[in-house]
Amino acid sequence: MARHGVCAERSRENVCSLLSFEIERGACHLSIIMKIAAIEQTLNYLMEYEQGKLYEEFNRERERVH
Repeated sequence: MARHGVCAERSRENVCSLLSFEIERGACHLSIIMKIAAIEQTLNYLMEYEQGKLYEEFNRERERVH
């Protein structure tokens, strides 16, 4: 019976270790997803900014021609 107790304790430790690893891996995945979202948001902002600059330049050129 003592042997069964040791095996059960090791199994519990293995399960806890595996769960801890999965939680850390999940947190890592979440961190990566958050970083990708931040990069995507920055790129969207830069594209909108550049589009606005091109629009302003187009309007200045159009006014200059007319």
